[in-house]
Amino acid sequence: MTQTAEQVWQDYMVAVKNGGNRWQELLNDSVSFTGPLVQLYGKDEFVKMTGDFFKMISNYEIERTLSGGDAIAVEAKISVNSPTGKQVLMDVAELYTVKDGKIQAVKMYYDPTEFRQEFGI
Repeated sequence: MTQTAEQVWQDYMVAVKNGGNRWQELLNDSVSFTGPLVQLYGKDEFVKMTGDFFKMISNYEIERTLSGGDAIAVEAKISVNSPTGKQVLMDVAELYTVKDGKIQAVKMYYDPTEFRQEFGI
């Protein structure tokens, strides 16, 4: 039985929270990431970027999710530790697209102003 996009995303989130590399197994080899500061293509680039980002997250609070077909949308608040020790609160919307039981694409929307200032980007 094929998993829904929401089930794949839930497995991914549990794997991220648990640590280790299981979350990487839920990514398509040609996964893409699009955000306000970067666009990445391919599993290797995605793993490097998100692995580094996950280490900076101090809190990830899901506000709500909407799913249907091959996609799930997530509205969340993410607290990120900056190099200066300041907490950067990001209100984000994420859209995950799933294909053949793996995450094919992630689009992340947020205002990058404070993130840029704190991270010198």
